[in-house]
Amino acid sequence: MEAELAALAASGATALVGLIVSESWDRAKSGLVRFFGRRTSDEAADEELQSELEELGRAWAAGDAAARERVQAGLRRRLEGIFQEDSEAAVELAQLLSAVAPDASRTFVNLVGGGVNYGPAFQGSHIHGGITFHVQSALTPASDLAVRPDQVPLVTVKYSNRRAELAALDATLGVRVERPGSVAVDVLDGLPGVGKTAMAWRWAETAQERFPDGQLYVDFAALT
Repeated sequence: MEAELAALAASGATALVGLIVSESWDRAKSGLVRFFGRRTSDEAADEELQSELEELGRAWAAGDAAARERVQAGLRRRLEGIFQEDSEAAVELAQLLSAVAPDASRTFVNLVGGGVNYGPAFQGSHIHGGITFHVQSALTPASDLAVRPDQVPLVTVKYSNRRAELAALDATLGVRVERPGSVAVDVLDGLPGVGKTAMAWRWAETAQERFPDGQLYVDFAALT
């Protein structure tokens, strides 16, 4: 149990560091003040979070990885203490983070929920009536049709803006590599929480015809 709490705290701290320096911070701050205030007070929690915001801002500007790690370690210790005192605290934090920063908190939310669901799933407090899932049947081994991988998650909310960036991706990605046997690699760079993952998902959704053999997806955040 201690190892599980430590893993939850470490993942939660990683999500919080990304959230603090993101555009979603203003929406998340009041909820996090109440969450951390349970151990001290809202005023003390507000001061601590403000201090961490300022320290992370300086660290990002100076490229100081050690300072970022110190803030993350402090958040991890505080989360461990809260999770040990309240068995429902991890669920509460997961709900808060998934509401304001779903991309940045995906790994933590999956850990709280017991892992990634590789199939239809529904989470809710109450279910009334019947629920039906319509799932396309898999191809049989005897089928002559090739199975086309389509692993990139879909953007499930209305997507807007980022037109210039999406156009740049259209111009640079999906171009046939000149050297046989080689693979092109492009990287999206930016602060945590600014929407890199959602933009990559959106572009992959609109560019499926460029990849007739399918699209593969690896969540590197889940491997850290």
